[in-house]
Amino acid sequence: GARGEGERMLLLRGRGVAGCLRGQGRLCPPLVFSTTPYSHDHYHRESILCKALTLVPVSGWTAESLLHACDELGLSRAAAGMFPRGAVELVEFFQQDCNRKLSERLSLLGFKDVPLRERLKQAIQMRLEMIVPYKETWAKAIALQALPPNAPHCLWHGATLMDEIWHHAGDKSSDVSWYFKRAGLGAIYAATEIFLLQDTSEHHAETWEFLDRRLEDASYGTQLLSHAANLLATVFPPLGYTGERKAHPPPPVDTPAHHPPTTTTGETDMT
Repeated sequence: GARGEGERMLLLRGRGVAGCLRGQGRLCPPLVFSTTPYSHDHYHRESILCKALTLVPVSGWTAESLLHACDELGLSRAAAGMFPRGAVELVEFFQQDCNRKLSERLSLLGFKDVPLRERLKQAIQMRLEMIVPYKETWAKAIALQALPPNAPHCLWHGATLMDEIWHHAGDKSSDVSWYFKRAGLGAIYAATEIFLLQDTSEHHAETWEFLDRRLEDASYGTQLLSHAANLLATVFPPLGYTGERKAHPPPPVDTPAHHPPTTTTGETDMT
């Protein structure tokens, strides 16, 4: 249920720990929003963030966007004090919203009879297309997230995004490759994101070609990692390695808790 009357907040749904034990292989369950009425503070907070997003093309990912949003909504500028970490909270709000929309689209899309590499490409392309309207200012957003105080939140959002993509792609692995897949796909996503910011081709065709090449390169590496994971699983049980997940470090404040992946093995190839 909601924490506090009328509060609209991120909730953990459906595939929690029990879902993982059923073979979901999730870093965390899907994110949904409560449908209960808003508290006034939370309503104003989200209203300011939504309005500020419309001002980003002019004011950028800055505190000014938040202040101007307060002005346009007829609120006191003191309301911007609800964002103690500043403009990066606007970036994180956008990231969360995009990840939620991607999850919804992938759930509706389905990937039956689609090769794994094409599933990953489609998911990454859909997600990157969401930042195209903010392309001219997105470099600033990346810089904000890279600041030391913001890095844990940035890494959390990136990890949950990669896990969401792999889940919808059908991955249910629990061995060492579980880590490799998410880290590898995260590196491909980040590289493609940077390429996109410099791409001037029509409909960003060169970016999607770049993405396709990176996934093709990764498919060969994934095969090698799969063999290495199988070898580790053979060697380490006598030394105390049981194949079970170690506890993840706690997530940043205001983010959902980790859940361990499953104990089944899924696809390991990106081809």
